[in-house]
Amino acid sequence: MLDSGSSDPSIILWFGAAIVTVLGARVFVEYLRRVNYEGPLKIWREWLTGATALMLGIWAAMIVGITAQNITFSIGYHPARIFGGLIFAWVLAVVVMYWVTLRPGLWGLISACALAGVITLLLEISVVWSIGAEPGLHWRTEPLLFALLVSTIGYGVSGWMVLAAKRGSAQDRRSRRTLAGLVLGATILGASELVLTSAGLGKQSVSAYSHWIPDLAMSLLVGTGVPVVLALMFLDQYLKQQARASERRRRIRRKVTDSNESLFMSESTFGALSEFPPEAASGKR
Repeated sequence: MLDSGSSDPSIILWFGAAIVTVLGARVFVEYLRRVNYEGPLKIWREWLTGATALMLGIWAAMIVGITAQNITFSIGYHPARIFGGLIFAWVLAVVVMYWVTLRPGLWGLISACALAGVITLLLEISVVWSIGAEPGLHWRTEPLLFALLVSTIGYGVSGWMVLAAKRGSAQDRRSRRTLAGLVLGATILGASELVLTSAGLGKQSVSAYSHWIPDLAMSLLVGTGVPVVLALMFLDQYLKQQARASERRRRIRRKVTDSNESLFMSESTFGALSEFPPEAASGKR
């Protein structure tokens, strides 16, 4: 564990958690756009990968955020709890992402955003629960409700920015999707801080699982491994977008070339026929 008993919470770790959250949200937004246009069953890999990116970002940021807290006792994580919570949240996220791409209407989208907020809240709570803090957590209701509201608003605003843009329109820009990722990442990060406030880890005295997976090892694992995975996901999606755009340009050029050749052949045939007398051109003798 980081010795944070004699110092303030680590700003560097907090910024690391923020970067991981925003990166996961940005990658998710990119996959959501593609799945929304193509359909989840047609490109099921992107559908599953998008949900994975979002849940990984939230999960890793929460772990790093806990390490950044001013906690005076050693922390550890129960492996079944910490990884089981991630898998459970991922399954729910896959379902919600599929629901959104079915275009369920305004109230359906609002319900999907609310459900996504609940999933985010459950995943963040599961990370805190994995510590096994004693004498026991006493969750405050108000911060949890506010965290749910903040994350739901974040999903609603960012989802609208992505789903409302028609493909190839002026709104369908990479800068707009980056802004959507920043909005979603910021609201998720705010929700995680509210969850930690609700938990009151500073009032606990011991972690029941301090000898299982130490928090320093877990933070190093997710703080370095998850950003690399998310960056590779984003790079893969970017390269695929460039390849698809290049292929579309080649098809357009091919159509233009074929059209020009057809027009040239028609003009050549008409010119050749016009060199003959009208009787010859019409076949009369």
